[in-house]
Amino acid sequence: MKSFWEIDEEGYYTLKKITAEEVAKAEKKLGVTLPDTYKKLIFQQNGGYIVHNAFPTTHSNSWAEDHIQFNHLLGIAEDEGIMDSAYLIKEWELPEGLVLING
Repeated sequence: MKSFWEIDEEGYYTLKKITAEEVAKAEKKLGVTLPDTYKKLIFQQNGGYIVHNAFPTTHSNSWAEDHIQFNHLLGIAEDEGIMDSAYLIKEWELPEGLVLING
C-alpha cells in the first residue's frame, strides 16, 4: 500500500502524536464530528506533508482548471492545525463554520 504521508516526521506541519481523547475534545470545541478517514490519517501521523501535491477537481480555481493544490494535511493541537480554523477564517474572510484542513 502506498503511503499518504511524505517521510518527514519533523516537518513544519507535523504535530505531536494525538490520542482519541484529544480528538474528541477537538471535535467538541469545533462543534463537528471529523470524518473517519481524517481521524485514521492523523492517528498514523498528526498532520504533515503528503506524498501527492494535487488532487483532481471539476471546478476551476486560481491554481488550475482541473485540480487543486494540496501538499499538506493539518493535524490537531491546541491553537495549531485545524484548531486554528476560527482565526484563519476571520483573517481570510471565509464563511464561518468551516474546519480548515489545508491552508
